Amino acid sequence: MKNIIKIITVSLSVVLTFLSCGNDEIMGFEGKDVIYYKWAVESLNPLVLNPDYIDSTSITFAYELPEVKQLTYEIPIKVQGSVKYFDREVSVSVLSSSTAQEGVHFTLPDKVVIKADSINGYLPVTLLRTDDMKEQELSLKLKLEENENFNNNLLETNKVLNGDRLVSYTEFEIAVSDILTQPQYWPTAYLGDYSEKKLYLWAEVLEVPVPDWNKVNPQTDLTFRASASVFKQYLTIQELRGTPVLEDDGTPMTLGPYAAYL
Repeated sequence: MKNIIKIITVSLSVVLTFLSCGNDEIMGFEGKDVIYYKWAVESLNPLVLNPDYIDSTSITFAYELPEVKQLTYEIPIKVQGSVKYFDREVSVSVLSSSTAQEGVHFTLPDKVVIKADSINGYLPVTLLRTDDMKEQELSLKLKLEENENFNNNLLETNKVLNGDRLVSYTEFEIAVSDILTQPQYWPTAYLGDYSEKKLYLWAEVLEVPVPDWNKVNPQTDLTFRASASVFKQYLTIQELRGTPVLEDDGTPMTLGPYAAYL
């Protein structure tokens, strides 16, 4: 089966006002410029009333089609200091408390740099889909280290909690899995009993991404009934051809009682 490499590019259009010289200013030690994770300082969504300052995220392959074998996630990093006319390399280490293994569950680039004439950059992490991700969530913890270009000693002024601890400016955790469970808003009346195979087939037949019905009730979508009708027709055609779609346990894939009215 052909592997598909999917890239998740996280980009934020952030409009920031100049910081005053008061107590809320983010300060670093004098000397070398300071490197930090952007979302921990400027938040993920700085223009909303209650912004999210984060130093971790969860990623699952479960809502990707089976042929998607890689995801590349780009973590924004930033420099507190001045721009330079040359590229500056950023040092990154994998913390020993990580359960994800480099070369097995993820890869990192040979170099991470802040480009010339910029104070912004990305740390790209390529996550590799593996069978054990269906059984457990793995943790990858990445630390920005001090080197000849940067310090990593940005002073903490945002007393923002992530769980029971302060958000870290220099450590970022990715929790990755391939675990798919029945969505909160699974439309049983139309699609019948839930199965992972049925959800993936829905996406394949309709040529759409695997839907995350934990966030949105599909029955509030005006196109849902039309989509369900297309899905019903597909199952019917396969049955008429003598190749009925079977669940993993060998039983025919069926729909719910409301499908009769589609």
